[in-house]
Amino acid sequence: MIYIIISNIGLAIMMLYVYFRYSHYRINSGKEIKELREKSDTQTSELRSFDAKLLSSIKGYQDRVEALLIEVGMVRQEKEKEMELRADFEKKYEILNQKNSDHESVHSEITNAILNIVNDTHETAKNLGKDLYEKISDSYKKEVQENQNLISKVNQNVADFVAKFNSAQNQVMKEKEDYRFHELFQPANSEVSKNLIIDALSFVKNKGFIVNKNLFMPENFDEQKSKLMLCEIAFVKNNKLFILDFKGTNYIFEYFASKAKNDKMAEENFNIKFKRYIMLLSNHRYYELINRAINSETSQHDSYKVVIVVPSKNEIKLLKDLQYYEKAQQLNFDIIDIEDLIKITS
Repeated sequence: MIYIIISNIGLAIMMLYVYFRYSHYRINSGKEIKELREKSDTQTSELRSFDAKLLSSIKGYQDRVEALLIEVGMVRQEKEKEMELRADFEKKYEILNQKNSDHESVHSEITNAILNIVNDTHETAKNLGKDLYEKISDSYKKEVQENQNLISKVNQNVADFVAKFNSAQNQVMKEKEDYRFHELFQPANSEVSKNLIIDALSFVKNKGFIVNKNLFMPENFDEQKSKLMLCEIAFVKNNKLFILDFKGTNYIFEYFASKAKNDKMAEENFNIKFKRYIMLLSNHRYYELINRAINSETSQHDSYKVVIVVPSKNEIKLLKDLQYYEKAQQLNFDIIDIEDLIKITS
């Protein structure tokens, strides 16, 4: 009985041992099978990728081979055309050589015939050539002379046109510059200036000066000339042109009006404007434009004098205090009032 029990226990132990060995083997073999399967899948993917690359390479190679075959075919066709053209050229070249030979033969015969004719008629041809040369020479000389005369006239006409055009351009530019210079002056439009001009004009007329003879004012000219007449009154006495300008009165009375508000500012503004005013009067263009306006009238004069006219001695004193009286004398100007006008008109 014990033996049987021991045998059963041994059998059970053997079964357990076999079971555990089988379980261990099954687990290990499962892992190996899984690893082998993964490795097989990886190799299969690599083989498929390699097959795809191989197929792609084979296809690219086949495309290149086909392209090379097409190119070889085109080259072959070009070579065949070239051979045909060369054969055609050689054929035409042979025909041309044959024609050249025929032409040379004909040319030789014609040349010999001409030489024979020339030798037979040498004297006649010589005389005829001499007469023809003389006629052609005379005709050529005549034609050359006519062409020279025509060219000379054309050059003269062109030179005259260019001179007239330049003169017109210069005149236009000068008129534009005159107009710009005219715009630099502020007209004597204050009431004091207007009354002063009326009084001075009446005084000068009473002294026997005649308008448009030896007395000139802007309103006595047309619109174009009135722009050139930059002064308010001008008269000629003893061949001397006196230019009376009244625009300084504008700046003086503007100074008086501003002085009550701001003495310093009034003096600064007056200095800027009056300095600019006397510089414009000293510009030779000032006299040139006035002289051009009265030039067509009977106003002969050898010299001129610019005179700034102010209402009274008070204004002259102001200009002396501000040192503009001395500056005017340095520029050969006179500054006078209406009473001093007697001295230069008498």
